[in-house]
Amino acid sequence: MCKSPKNHGFTLAELLVSVVLLALLMGATSMALSSALTNYEENINSSEMNQSSRAILERMMREIRAAANVTSSANLLQITPADTSQVELIQYVLDNGVFIYTTTAAGQSTSYDLLGTGDGVSVSEFTTTVGTGADGDGSFVSLVTVTITLNTPSGMRQFSASACPRVNRNR
Repeated sequence: MCKSPKNHGFTLAELLVSVVLLALLMGATSMALSSALTNYEENINSSEMNQSSRAILERMMREIRAAANVTSSANLLQITPADTSQVELIQYVLDNGVFIYTTTAAGQSTSYDLLGTGDGVSVSEFTTTVGTGADGDGSFVSLVTVTITLNTPSGMRQFSASACPRVNRNR
């Protein structure tokens, strides 16, 4: 007698269970990848914000250290270099979320936007504190503290730095 061959295929129920499990696995994988990409973009934005603020603050502190005079008011920092043979005045200004750097040489001003011009970062606050006092030998010294608050789509961060002008004994 000949036996008839049995079909060794999948039943409809087995096929449906495997499709549902595959869909759940694909959904979980896509959610994990989406989350990883979002975190990656936020880390890149945070890194760029840190790098930008560090570069700006380092530049400001270098210019303050070489200054003959530093004055400040709301959203404005003015630095008069000790050597005015090339640059007579340096200004940092916060204007409507844009941080502007201006130099004046030979009576002509040149301005550059440092932050806040379509780069995803805006400056919400810029404060400067110029503190003065006497040191041990009775001469006056000053300490300039600059604080910048930056906003990005991922949040707000505050950066601060301090420097003492080298030519500060004239005060």
